[in-house]
Amino acid sequence: MNETKIPTAKEIADLINGNGSRYYDDKAKGWTGNGFSRIYFGRDYVTIENDGECHSNGPKARAQTIGQSAVDLVEDALELLVRMESSN
Repeated sequence: MNETKIPTAKEIADLINGNGSRYYDDKAKGWTGNGFSRIYFGRDYVTIENDGECHSNGPKARAQTIGQSAVDLVEDALELLVRMESSN
């Protein structure tokens, strides 16, 4: 994803929610920080680095309790948005 605009956390969360996807029966909520973003599902979250890498590894226990299926869900939404952006 070099030289490609990484979608915002809000754009990713909106796509996930628009597709009716849920994790823990919670809607996704996007948060953008300095150097990374997070997609929250309830209190747990997936981190998105500025280079587009998604993971659930973090210094706080809330990141480590989320499952790989949530990471996959965020990665799929991110990849779809990047493809849509590059086709414009």
